Amino acid sequence: MSDLLINVISAVIGAVVGGAIAWIIAAINFEKNKDLANSQSASERRHSARLAVEYLIAKIEDSELFRVDAHYEIWDKGFRSLNDTRELSRDAKSKLRIIEATAVLHRIERFDSELRPLIKLRDSFERFMAERGADGVARLSQASDWPDLDAAADELRRLQTFVNRELNPLKDSIRKELTNN
Repeated sequence: MSDLLINVISAVIGAVVGGAIAWIIAAINFEKNKDLANSQSASERRHSARLAVEYLIAKIEDSELFRVDAHYEIWDKGFRSLNDTRELSRDAKSKLRIIEATAVLHRIERFDSELRPLIKLRDSFERFMAERGADGVARLSQASDWPDLDAAADELRRLQTFVNRELNPLKDSIRKELTNN
């Protein structure tokens, strides 16, 4: 088999396995959080959910992905940050479901759905880099040749606009729904 075909097959298998692992982790986290919820008081569950959402917000606020001009994005790092953000989002959603915090949950689910187009482009980026056999510094130089670069930049700008518009309303929802005041 040619190296190109092997790299493409490896990238596809990696994407499928990665997706399956993400679903398994989400299911394990949900079960773990459900078990934890059964052993916690309502106040402790609410506090745990609030912390999970605050960790997600901190990640969003600290990540360059949600602030940097798309032209300057280092996609390798940006996609890693996007993966971390999705993990925090999954954790927050599972805790919010347990305490039935619907307003905050709804906002985070909308955020999650806004991430999906960029996630799809992440997979395109990984396939492109695998086809090229690029790793390390070579990935940085070859990223500019990625055929979906313009689409990714557009999606990133759209996501940044969404985050800038929705972050404060999310914080307001947290204050209203998850604060004991």
